[in-house]
Amino acid sequence: MFGGLALALLVERGPAAYFAVEYDRISVVHLTQAALVAAFWAVAASLRRRGREPQGMISRLLAAVGGAALALALLRLFFPRVLVNPLKDVDPLVLTIYDAISEYAPIADVAHFLLYLGMAVLALPWGITRLRRCWSGKGRWAWLLLMVSAAVYLALALSWIRWSLYAVLFLIPIVADLMISADAAIDRRFAPPKRLPIKLAAMVLLAVGPLAVGAAGVIASKPAEAAPPPPPLAGDPRPCPVQAMARFLEAPPWSEQTHTILASANFGAEILYRTRHRVTAIIHHRNAAGILDGVRILGGSDAITVRELIGKRRIDLILLCRGGADDAYFQMNKGDAVFYRRLKRGDLPQWLREVTLPADLKGRFQLFEVLPRS
Repeated sequence: MFGGLALALLVERGPAAYFAVEYDRISVVHLTQAALVAAFWAVAASLRRRGREPQGMISRLLAAVGGAALALALLRLFFPRVLVNPLKDVDPLVLTIYDAISEYAPIADVAHFLLYLGMAVLALPWGITRLRRCWSGKGRWAWLLLMVSAAVYLALALSWIRWSLYAVLFLIPIVADLMISADAAIDRRFAPPKRLPIKLAAMVLLAVGPLAVGAAGVIASKPAEAAPPPPPLAGDPRPCPVQAMARFLEAPPWSEQTHTILASANFGAEILYRTRHRVTAIIHHRNAAGILDGVRILGGSDAITVRELIGKRRIDLILLCRGGADDAYFQMNKGDAVFYRRLKRGDLPQWLREVTLPADLKGRFQLFEVLPRS
């Protein structure tokens, strides 16, 4: 791990920034953590070679806890902010926007739990069973590591959905072991031709059963829509099909030069990926200034301030979505004079013109061009 991080840090940051201290991206902080872990196990290996390793579970546990405490103390000595939330200094308005992002939200109900983490329903009981069976054998520590790690990340995922990915990484081996055991049990109990359909049904149930129940529950709990959703555009079923809009922006005349686009931060990364253009904001706390300037522009009501910010950011195009909730955070200021609402109702300042979009995009987006100062 230490060697991999050392190489990754060199590729990611280069020699000039190799020792830059940053907590929210790969840096010397994480390299130091790996070095401390490597040092602990190097000492443990050295003691074992000399026949001086701790004897018994309690002694080993105390050695592990002592090593972890020493590593943490050294880490805090070198990097005092290592235990501080990286979002602590982010503007509260940006955190409010983050609250509307599903991956930062808690798991809302049983249906969503089954959708994201349904395999835990099967994995945890089976993991406990396997742990009890091999408690006196060599597999104890491997199963204990899997179970403790799964439990920790499950607890984290309940408050932040994005942690569910890490929980699943530890749940998958447990479910795989359950499927292997079920396969062997079916082979022992059933003979062909019954064996194949029974085995197929069992494997499907173990692999996707809880997820299917969760998906059905989520679909059933959705309120009925007043109007049917618009048909997918260019294969994109979203209310704001950015992929189709990106194709328009990558065609003449907009493709002839790079433009800076003010749009919802939810669209930023996809616009960057699919076009040659720049954006003012993406969903990332390091881009807080861009997110806030977008709010000040489209959520502002003072025309002079709005125009100054647009000039400061060198914005060429403003992109709004007619449907969906991706632009909702621009409307935190509820007044009718908010620039976002002015654009929506066609009340444009003289330095802005609406771009005529193709028929398939016109019902989904509004695009405005900032005219050069006279």
